[in-house]
Amino acid sequence: MVSEILLHVGMHKTGTTALQSALSGYDDGRIRYARLGHANHSIPFVTCFASEPHRYHVWQRIGASRDRVAQERRIFRERLDNELLADHRRLLVVGEEISLLPRAAIGTMADALRGAGRDVRILAYLRDPLGYVTSAFQQQVRGGQSCFTLPRPHYRQRFEKFIDIYGANAVTFRPYTPAHFAGNSILPDYAAIAGLPAAALADRRDNPSMPLDAVRLLHLFNRTSPVARSIAEMSARSTLIRHLARNFGTPFALSPAIVSAVIDPEEVAWIESVSGISLDAGTEATPLPMSTMSPDPMLAEAALRLHMETIPPDAIDQLRATLALRRLPHCRHDDAATLLGTLYTHFLETAASQSGDRSRSA
Repeated sequence: MVSEILLHVGMHKTGTTALQSALSGYDDGRIRYARLGHANHSIPFVTCFASEPHRYHVWQRIGASRDRVAQERRIFRERLDNELLADHRRLLVVGEEISLLPRAAIGTMADALRGAGRDVRILAYLRDPLGYVTSAFQQQVRGGQSCFTLPRPHYRQRFEKFIDIYGANAVTFRPYTPAHFAGNSILPDYAAIAGLPAAALADRRDNPSMPLDAVRLLHLFNRTSPVARSIAEMSARSTLIRHLARNFGTPFALSPAIVSAVIDPEEVAWIESVSGISLDAGTEATPLPMSTMSPDPMLAEAALRLHMETIPPDAIDQLRATLALRRLPHCRHDDAATLLGTLYTHFLETAASQSGDRSRSA
């Protein structure tokens, strides 16, 4: 029976996807990565312990019924119970969205995990406000976001409940500073905490950051094109994202002036106090003086809109060159949205054709 659990609860944008991919299937006879049906443990844990799991975005996105979600909940809980009975000393769990569960759900989860006297340790990596907001916004654009709302770190909302329920001594905070990690990867740092051999985890990341103009163009595409729903449409969208990521160079960034409007200095001061970690935004970009922050979402949205809608002429020329190279019809007066639509349609026709070829061969 498992006697120790290391529960990694995020935060988002701290390399959890790479970590989950590297840990998937890990079992050295002493330490085991929980096998719950998904490498991302957010899905089974939110489904198991949320009071209304049918409202979870994963299930809403695919239109799962309440009955379907209830069935998934039973399956996940059975798998979790079996993992807790495994003949291993330590069980590893990694799921950043566990930190977003409400306090009552965290309490229910604690009761389930701490049964039979198990020792549960909570691990959280903290990213500075500027780095978090910048990376999370980019990820939202990749996921289809078309609005101009910046995500917030919500440090206190994420982590205070774990301190209250598990106790401060059970919660370990680590700074997410890729530049200070070996190979710019979280994996060696996590391996040391989890008691794994230094070379046990291989970095399989395949989700590089998108350049600035690529994010601008994708955001424009999100605003002007229908939501991808079919397999072919999702495949074409993925191809478009990869193409944009490869063809522009300037790294994506948001200025401190934009980000500061959605950061609460009192919240930052709280997490710095309980973690003992200084979240200096200067670790990733221009320093963001906490004393100058003024939470004002309207200012942030206006500044972000201007930043995202400023697509330089050379980026549009790059799109025209791509269409010309592929011999796709276009007009020199076409705007960026039209050019993107033409390129996407080409990728969609290719995806549909390939899907049809596979169907015929089957």
